[in-house]
Amino acid sequence: MRKFPGGFPAQVRLSKPRVHRLILVIVAAFAAVVLVDQIYVINQHFSPVPEEYAEQIRELKPQGALQFAITLAGLCLLVPVAEEIVFRGMIQRIFSRNMGPLIGVLLAGAMFGAVHLNAHLLVSITVFGWFLGYLFEATGNLLYPIVAPAIFNGVALAQLVTDENVERGNLPV
Repeated sequence: MRKFPGGFPAQVRLSKPRVHRLILVIVAAFAAVVLVDQIYVINQHFSPVPEEYAEQIRELKPQGALQFAITLAGLCLLVPVAEEIVFRGMIQRIFSRNMGPLIGVLLAGAMFGAVHLNAHLLVSITVFGWFLGYLFEATGNLLYPIVAPAIFNGVALAQLVTDENVERGNLPV
């Protein structure tokens, strides 16, 4: 990466966002959350949630303000930044450069779904990966696909913290 002017941010296409585009991405991310949740609900009929996965999710539920802040920072900042640098900033760019943008988005999105290592999540997370790939291709800026999973994970954390069904053993959608 030393060969490229602008260093790491320029190499992975990370730049300052445009406010109007960021607002559109936030709205689209909330719409994608609804779509992915619906796909997940349908998929549960064919591939039920394994109990060990459900238990791991329940263990993520923060038990205090400090634990909530740490979980929020990890799920809504660290994870999206790391995943998007790898999947969109590197993998998708390599696929797109060698096979074209459509194949790059499809393959990187499929890898994104597969890496989450849960059969019951494969379809919904792959669709979300395609959405993130499209955001990156359409905007040329890695910041937008970082914002979308931050919102997705934030909504999931809010559901985990506020839904009483979690205590009774059910996971939030």
